[in-house]
Amino acid sequence: PRLICGEEPEMCIRLRRAGWRIFRLDADMTLHDAAMMKLSQFWRRSIRGGWAVAEGFARYGGPPEYYMQRQHKSGWLWGAGVPLAMVILAWPTQGLSFLLLLGYPYLIWRVYRYRIGAGDRPSHARLYAFYTVLSKIPQAIGQGQYWLTRWQGKTATLIEYKG
Repeated sequence: PRLICGEEPEMCIRLRRAGWRIFRLDADMTLHDAAMMKLSQFWRRSIRGGWAVAEGFARYGGPPEYYMQRQHKSGWLWGAGVPLAMVILAWPTQGLSFLLLLGYPYLIWRVYRYRIGAGDRPSHARLYAFYTVLSKIPQAIGQGQYWLTRWQGKTATLIEYKG
């Protein structure tokens, strides 16, 4: 299949379906140079990640893989649902809907606790949690772009983030 991102996990699914077994070696074998030095690059990379989530979900989100189901829901909820609910409900709730913003520190805390449990140092877990939550809005944008492009029957083009 023609993919613009998320190729490796997709290939592993196809290999498993063909009867192959996938083994993970606990050794560094390559260095992925994201070379992101600007927030704009992080933002574009997160949009690209959202595209990969949506496309992976579209291809393999059902049984038996249930691939990217959780990430797909999370991107829509935190990246689109909460911000839209805040804005749409701002007038009828006299601004109380902006209390939904408190969900983001809670989500950061949850991700932080997860990473600590995975053995990360606290400083790394904090950074990981912050940027994971920050990426939710561009992830939702990427998911939306994928579904819109698919609905329109257009051909996907690479989402560049370097440069």
